[in-house]
Amino acid sequence: PYLKGIDKDLIERFCQQITLVDLIGENDSKKIMEKVEECLKRNPGIFEGKNIEIENIKEIEAKPYSDSDWIPDPKGFFIISVSKIRNKILVEYYQDNKLKNKIIGDSAKDICETISNLDLIGDFAQTKEHSMYLARELQKAEIALKNNLDFEQEKELIFEKVGQKQESIKKESADEYNWFD
Repeated sequence: PYLKGIDKDLIERFCQQITLVDLIGENDSKKIMEKVEECLKRNPGIFEGKNIEIENIKEIEAKPYSDSDWIPDPKGFFIISVSKIRNKILVEYYQDNKLKNKIIGDSAKDICETISNLDLIGDFAQTKEHSMYLARELQKAEIALKNNLDFEQEKELIFEKVGQKQESIKKESADEYNWFD
């Protein structure tokens, strides 16, 4: 047998301590009890094998990240929003405080892959943290989009359905993708 997360040696050790009895489909309780009695008579006694040491894995308590440790990405920053009108996630990428890219998509995964393919995340001391932050925010945006929730970057999602309210900015002031420059 194969059990995910359990060492092969432990499985083999377990198999040495049991006897399989195939009673699949057997409904006769008398025949089942006969097999039980047979097994009891063959009692091999206490298993004589050596003890297996199981490593204790240390649990690590997750700690909140301190904003004072934050380092901005030298390549630029992202503004994430959700357009309920277009039913899309919108991402603006700024470099040197100027809008350089607009990315539009349906899923956090697609947008993450696009950001990666465009090489928009810098290589700096907090690259991993920055990437994880973007992924979390994009996933929140996707959840908001799929559930008609309000989304604001860096804010918790509120899981109450919002009525069919219109976006506060007039449609005619937006371009074809509802971007407001």
